[in-house]
Amino acid sequence: MSLVSIRFSSTRPTKPVPPLSSLGRESSMRESGVGAERQSHLLDAVVGLSQDLSFDNVLQRIVDSASELVGATYGFLGVLDSPSSHRMGTFAVHGLDQEHQDLIGRLPEGKGLLGLVIDHPEPVRLEHLGDHPESIGFPNLHPTMTSFLGVPIRVHDTVFGNLYLTDKIGGGGFTAEDQEVAVTIAAAAGVVIENVRLYEESERQRRWLRATTEVANALLRPISRQATSQLIVDRICEVSEAGAAALVVPTEEHQFVVAASTGIEPDPSGHHVDIPFLREVVRTHAPVVLDDVLDDTRIDDETLAAFPGLQAVQAHPLHFDDGTAVIVMGWFAEQPPSSWSLDPELPYGFTQQAALVMQVVRARESQAKLAILEDRERIGRDLHDLVIQRLFAIGLSLDSISSSVTPQVGERLSDAVDGLDQTIKEIRRTIFDLSSPSVPANLRLEIDAIVGEAERMLGYRPVVDTHGPVESVVPDIVAEQLTAVLKEMLSNIVRHSHAGEVTIDLDVTDGIVLTVTDDGLGLDPEQPFGNGLRNMRHRAQNLGGTCEFSEPSHGGLQIRWSVPQEMS
Repeated sequence: MSLVSIRFSSTRPTKPVPPLSSLGRESSMRESGVGAERQSHLLDAVVGLSQDLSFDNVLQRIVDSASELVGATYGFLGVLDSPSSHRMGTFAVHGLDQEHQDLIGRLPEGKGLLGLVIDHPEPVRLEHLGDHPESIGFPNLHPTMTSFLGVPIRVHDTVFGNLYLTDKIGGGGFTAEDQEVAVTIAAAAGVVIENVRLYEESERQRRWLRATTEVANALLRPISRQATSQLIVDRICEVSEAGAAALVVPTEEHQFVVAASTGIEPDPSGHHVDIPFLREVVRTHAPVVLDDVLDDTRIDDETLAAFPGLQAVQAHPLHFDDGTAVIVMGWFAEQPPSSWSLDPELPYGFTQQAALVMQVVRARESQAKLAILEDRERIGRDLHDLVIQRLFAIGLSLDSISSSVTPQVGERLSDAVDGLDQTIKEIRRTIFDLSSPSVPANLRLEIDAIVGEAERMLGYRPVVDTHGPVESVVPDIVAEQLTAVLKEMLSNIVRHSHAGEVTIDLDVTDGIVLTVTDDGLGLDPEQPFGNGLRNMRHRAQNLGGTCEFSEPSHGGLQIRWSVPQEMS
């Protein structure tokens, strides 16, 4: 779609109309020779400009009113990106329907006569546009135009944009009276535009404040770190009018991983990124603003290829006690140019509040883990001091009476005592597991330790392959369950499989998939699943995943334990 377009939005309540003394007095119009009827229409148009506080609608009203009052076939109102720029950020059009505008294509760049009015903000009136030395012709499919009238639109002493009127209806050129009317409309437009800009600025501040409050209110309900990250990204993308946004956090390996994103397909959450300006934000603790990514060396070709049409980027720091995360916002060429120029000061309050909320959520998670560890320690202590002691006493009692009964009964009592001993061992192993940290400090190291223990019992080391950022992608709750499942898988292989080869594959690139394959005896189809295999399935199902058992072509057993990455 072309950037030469007229955008409409809903009408808002109006503010008081500025006094006509600031817009051009009726007496001065009379002195300039503007007719009484035209004066009336002009004053009506000036008052009408203040009837809408939508920026785009006001621009359209200005160009429509000016075109009708001076009798122009076509009217164009160009708004500059900045006072020092020749690039038009917004363009309102009169006399061309939307279809024709789309065919013409991109916005004018402030060259030729348009650039003349920008460089020398004085009225320009021509009877034959093509005769002027600055005229450079028209783009393809643009209607041919003859007469021309261009006047600057000022807000105080700053040129805000320019009003261009072409092709006087009825032929001939524009008159001095037409020029005076256009200048008056432009003067009124400057005041109205300033009013609208102040209103929109207050609306913008209100939206940022509302987004900041919404993020802070997230603490009033239980919320996970992942859900908090997604809320922060969603709100800053919405309020900044960005096309995409992401929260990027540093890892222990001094890399960056995407914690949450919006507007990006496929979702890169959980994947590592290495974009040059991220390190600059972390190093300087200050925002990085890339107004034009195509001319900025701080963004690499790989990123530009991944996001075609990317126009502007801003990255803002989120400071924590133990590091700095980065919020990244991106705007694309098809978005309104006015949305690219976000004031870097606006996100400051939001990012400060977002960092505080993230810090509180992380502290809550740490407190919850500590409470779980304390509870586990209590349960383990009770099992050791009460349950094991009672079972041990029962075993001693049974053992003491085994000599005074028949051999058959004595054998059964001996089996019962052996069963109690095995139960005591299982309880002690459970106590040991309960006293271990619920979340491995490093999942890769934890897997290595489990495999090392299996190597001691198997007589050979299982082959281990990992795919993706294992340390940073796997949520804590999944890491805890995954290590427990791996222990159970290897324990079953040691006790039952008689395998000569074991391979372990952990893939976290798309979900979290643990696959363990051996070449042993496999499952007995006539025997029901034991507690260990059932527990593996239950652990997966509790996390929204699956556990599947299959027989490879070479025999043995393959167990595929899979859960999603995102845990709410």
